[in-house]
Amino acid sequence: MSNQTFTLTIGEQDLTFTITLDEYNRFVNGVSHKNKVAMAYNFCMQTVVADDKDRLRQLLKQPAAEIQIATALMEAYVPELNIVVKPVVTTATT
Repeated sequence: MSNQTFTLTIGEQDLTFTITLDEYNRFVNGVSHKNKVAMAYNFCMQTVVADDKDRLRQLLKQPAAEIQIATALMEAYVPELNIVVKPVVTTATT
């Protein structure tokens, strides 16, 4: 994964975000049960392009906006992997 840019349409507004692997890792590593909202807010503000920062600040005044925006960005950034877990069959030795 490298830098990826996404435009989210939120209501009537288009906001553009650029996410790097370092920003993604910092967000994922920093999220805890007590720290979700602050980390989501910081992730949104750190990844939004400069021209959209003021409009994002206004949107983030709404309850849970940062969680919804961060979730949408994470879903767009992380690739969908087709993972299948197969049990390993072992034979008993006598």
